[in-house]
Amino acid sequence: IAWDRKQEQASAAVRRTLHGYNVFLMSGLLLVVLGIVNMMVFTYGSEPIDMTSLGVHSLAPQTEKLLDSLGEKVVVTVVYPEQSGDPFGRDFEYVRTRRMLEESLTLYSQHSRQVEVRYLDPYEDRKDVEQLKEKYLDLSDVCVLVEYGSGEAPDHEVLKHQDLVDVSGGMMGEAPRVENKSEDALTSSLIRLTEGEQSIKIYFTNGNGELDSEDSTQNSQRGIGVIKDRLEDLGIEIGTFQPGSLPKVPEDADLVIVAGPQQPFSEGAVQSLRDYLNRGGKMIILADITMNPLTKTAV
Repeated sequence: IAWDRKQEQASAAVRRTLHGYNVFLMSGLLLVVLGIVNMMVFTYGSEPIDMTSLGVHSLAPQTEKLLDSLGEKVVVTVVYPEQSGDPFGRDFEYVRTRRMLEESLTLYSQHSRQVEVRYLDPYEDRKDVEQLKEKYLDLSDVCVLVEYGSGEAPDHEVLKHQDLVDVSGGMMGEAPRVENKSEDALTSSLIRLTEGEQSIKIYFTNGNGELDSEDSTQNSQRGIGVIKDRLEDLGIEIGTFQPGSLPKVPEDADLVIVAGPQQPFSEGAVQSLRDYLNRGGKMIILADITMNPLTKTAV
């Protein structure tokens, strides 16, 4: 949202109000984008992905439906250390993550007999971990391996540490804060493995002074990287392109987001976006509004 620039510069109250509205609208934009993504996932034949962090004592309805529909065996192997001698070290963060995963995966295995869970300590079970690494070259010492199907080479995905938790703090002698997002990651992985879900690709436009999809700085006035990060957490591909620099919008674009451009688009850019919409494309446009102080109307 934008106000008349002269009024904004002259009034501290207007600036506070404006920046408060911008925070509110950023939160609203995230919900809108995630809502559209959920509709896309549903269109591709999958249940919408849960967009909340895991509840300690329950699974999301979408996860339960997915587990009920499993046609083959799922083996989840958690490769995380079980103990740590340093309460402020990285291993302590990993141990806390393992405890969270144990709580989450207990719910998965209790809900479906098709889910088998194994735990390996990268130190105590080194031989077993190395054998898995020989079979799955993308495995690491701290990760979760999800296998679906039978045979010698079942379909699989490897979930990295950053896929499963958000970590903050841990400075000045404080233990790090670990936020559990494992249900999002595990259920999204199972959807891709069981249904061969078509990947979703969202493009942000750039080159005309748009909000920066790479800027995740807290309280940033021009950054919307937090939206990009959240979408990537859900397994969605993110790209950028400059309208007009290409003959048309990329063919694999499921959604285009034009976020707060500061300069006008060229005729060629406008035509390429219009052609994309005419082909059935989806677009979110966020445009600043400048108010005329005399007429009280948008310019």
